[in-house]
Amino acid sequence: MRLTMLVSPMKIPSISRPLLVALLAVTVLLAGTKPAIGQAFCALRDPHSSIAALYPTATSHRSIVRSLGEEERQLMREKYGHELRETELGRHTVYAVFRDETPLGFVHVRSEKARFGMIEIAWAIDLDLRVTGLNLQRGHDLAARDLLDGPFPARMLGLDFGDLEIERGRGVDSEWMVEIPEDQLWFAELLLEAAPRTLVATVVGWGPELVALRKLREDGP
Repeated sequence: MRLTMLVSPMKIPSISRPLLVALLAVTVLLAGTKPAIGQAFCALRDPHSSIAALYPTATSHRSIVRSLGEEERQLMREKYGHELRETELGRHTVYAVFRDETPLGFVHVRSEKARFGMIEIAWAIDLDLRVTGLNLQRGHDLAARDLLDGPFPARMLGLDFGDLEIERGRGVDSEWMVEIPEDQLWFAELLLEAAPRTLVATVVGWGPELVALRKLREDGP
């Protein structure tokens, strides 16, 4: 299953790059106008340093706020087998990342339920909907941090929705799990659940921006 099927296949008219950039900027400004449903608001605590860590060549970013509600939750569940928790319904921020005028991808922060409370994971996602990086924004579980310092995260890099779903389906039988210390297994399983759900949520909530950024990339500087 290709996750890109979620993005509208409509053709974008041939327009100038400055106009397309302006249209994207307007989209960003208007993105938060839909009424929020809950109190959730996933955002980077220190956008500049967090984005620099995930995209070392980035020169700028734009914050895009959307409200994810029951409609998005139902779409995720019925079409792709992933679901937002009820406590997640509300406003969320995704960051569009640029090197000069060239779009590089997104950073999407997601809250996940861990062993000792909630943690926040910042995911770097390229415009082809592949995981290109991740870090732990909030969470004090040493085992989780140890896993991120090991080889496991590198296995996820470059994978798209279909790849991640295969590994998620294998669960503890995945060859990825063989060398993971027992106290870190829970976090590895959490990441395999969270990664494809994050990709789905990104497309469902920010599909129009994905289409616009792809157009910018194709047109070049």
